[in-house]
Amino acid sequence: MVRVLLQAAATGIATTASGDPAHTRLAEMRDFYQFMLAELPGLLHRWEQTRTTR
Repeated sequence: MVRVLLQAAATGIATTASGDPAHTRLAEMRDFYQFMLAELPGLLHRWEQTRTTR
């Protein structure tokens, strides 16, 4: 699902001008989802540690 959103953002970014508010929002959306994808493995690892210590 997130990969679909990243592709949609990339398409929108490519078809809007850099000064367009939509371009800015799409770039921020892309950056947010890339951040989430990078953070998710660590978050899941911490959850697993928390879950096993209960």
